[in-house]
Amino acid sequence: MDAYVRMIAIQSLLAHTRGMDQITISEGLKRGLRRHCPHCDSPTLFSGYLTVQPRCPVCGADNGQHRVDDIASYFTILLVGHLVIAPSLAIPWVWSAPLWASMSILMTLVLVITLTALPYIKGGVIGVLAATGDKKADDAKQRPASRTD
Repeated sequence: MDAYVRMIAIQSLLAHTRGMDQITISEGLKRGLRRHCPHCDSPTLFSGYLTVQPRCPVCGADNGQHRVDDIASYFTILLVGHLVIAPSLAIPWVWSAPLWASMSILMTLVLVITLTALPYIKGGVIGVLAATGDKKADDAKQRPASRTD
């Protein structure tokens, strides 16, 4: 545990000395895909399965400011579609199994790949958003102006 605390302290010091806000898109993507903070590379981006910590406990970066919304789900669907659904179209020519057997295997694969990939893809999206400087818009700015006529 002591080595882990020292590693976090060193990473925090390095993040502050090299300028936390100046990360490249590829660096932010790599850190996010590892579920690490895009600014200091500490493994503290998520506090739960998909719950982003609002502030990094190591460097204090505001990771909760990035608006991920549904883009991580869209990328996950794209990944699952290419890894499972497209090859499943070839199953009748390669493997002659009952429909219930092939569907149960395919649905299990879809479920496992989706639930495994989603937090990593969400971290990657947060890393790219942190590198580009994209933030959540203020709620007052998003509301359309009310009409009085």
